[in-house]
Amino acid sequence: MRKREVFYKSLVEELRDATEKGFPYIDIRAGDLHRKVGGYPGNHRMPVCCSVMRSSMNDGDEIREQPPKGDGANLVIRYKIPRLGIEKKVACQYWLEQYWPSPNRDLSALYIWFHEKKQRRNEIIRDGDRVLFYQVGKHPSENFKGAKAVFASGTVLNETIWIPKGQQLRGNKRWIFKRSVIPDYAVPPDHGIRLSEVKGILGFKKWPQTGFQIEDPEKFNKIESRLQKRQEEYNQKAFSRVKKKTPFRQKALTQMQASGKIYDEGNRIAALEKSLNAHQDLLNRLSRVIGAHKHSVSENQKVDLFAVVDGVSWIFEVKSTNGSNFLSQVRGGIAQLFEYRFLYSKPAQGAKLCLVVQTPPPEELLWIVEYLRSLGICLCWPVPDGFYSAYGKQYDFLKR
Repeated sequence: MRKREVFYKSLVEELRDATEKGFPYIDIRAGDLHRKVGGYPGNHRMPVCCSVMRSSMNDGDEIREQPPKGDGANLVIRYKIPRLGIEKKVACQYWLEQYWPSPNRDLSALYIWFHEKKQRRNEIIRDGDRVLFYQVGKHPSENFKGAKAVFASGTVLNETIWIPKGQQLRGNKRWIFKRSVIPDYAVPPDHGIRLSEVKGILGFKKWPQTGFQIEDPEKFNKIESRLQKRQEEYNQKAFSRVKKKTPFRQKALTQMQASGKIYDEGNRIAALEKSLNAHQDLLNRLSRVIGAHKHSVSENQKVDLFAVVDGVSWIFEVKSTNGSNFLSQVRGGIAQLFEYRFLYSKPAQGAKLCLVVQTPPPEELLWIVEYLRSLGICLCWPVPDGFYSAYGKQYDFLKR
């Protein structure tokens, strides 16, 4: 996972090296810094990389080049040398933010909300900061009950979305804008980490009324690691629902006639695929599991993972998924797998295809399991002991 600290450490190394060589300044390009850290091009975290570069500027530093939207591989910053005390700067902050209960929570679209009396908090929360989200017990103005649990984590982006005046008044407060957050891990709130458990980790006697900063990174990471485990356990439990739902094809036809919403949801999320922490984390885990069995594993700028298992070639496409973007991600993965097998026909001749998703299919899309089987594509997702195939067979090389 490409977190803020990794980019910051690499930037400090570049600045220290320039200082030792006696340079009066050094120009650092975001694309070059990210390539040094890894994950670029491809499964990149460019917004976080650019955030680290900008937040490390001192008086006299200047932006030499930047893309039209501000952040991107061609962001170039000239840092004056020598520099003193850059290592002492805070690399990352950690937050815990509250969410009101909602019956239609979209776990792929998370935000930090700012109402009119707390707009100045935006000056404190920086892009690249990490955040956990918890759901409160009840909605302040609607008859919705909440789970009182931490249900998601993510990374704050440098993207402010202003709320139209006609939509600002909610829950007896006037909300002015919100900051976008890239999700890392997420489960339905009912399956999250209860606040009583989180309170014990943080050492609180009473739970604060609103969101707050977590001063100890280890406590944040401890909560997030438990959230990751909850996500894996939720995926594993969902597997039993997949095996029992038949026939798939008739169910699919019925749903196609009933609603088209699920078929065009998530196009916006698919565009962020390569910038998601969850995608890189899933890919790294897959590579470690297969590599632990001494099988050959490789990748390039297009193919997520290529492996040779007992003389048989495998092409893996990894997709970060949730309930709202599952179908669009699967559609894209199918196209990519067949394209890669065609383009790399010599090394991948007769290769088997595997689509690795972050979550099992939601109940209304269970027909996808049989659909992929008909195409000769294996579908699997993470479980605590490795990766599980949706067809009831767990290949040995996908076990830990």
